Amino acid sequence: MEELNNLADCLEATSKAVRQLATRLQADQAPAPKEVKVTYDEVREVLAKLTLAGRKDDVKRIVNHYGPKLSQVNESHYADILKEVEELNNG
Repeated sequence: MEELNNLADCLEATSKAVRQLATRLQADQAPAPKEVKVTYDEVREVLAKLTLAGRKDDVKRIVNHYGPKLSQVNESHYADILKEVEELNNG
């Protein structure tokens, strides 16, 4: 039961982090279309939380879509990765 509670907490934290980043992206795009730079550390944090929540295969699939490992993914894809995680959490 404790593992289930930990899993639920991890999923909730991941979802919250993605919502915060999505809100930031939307807010920055509202008045003038300006690109928000998502950092490697932000993406790594979200993916780590998703992994801890037992979604390691999903993390691998998402990262492998853009490169062999996160450190080799072009930073222009970071926002796309976060969008895929958000869709995964909402789906």
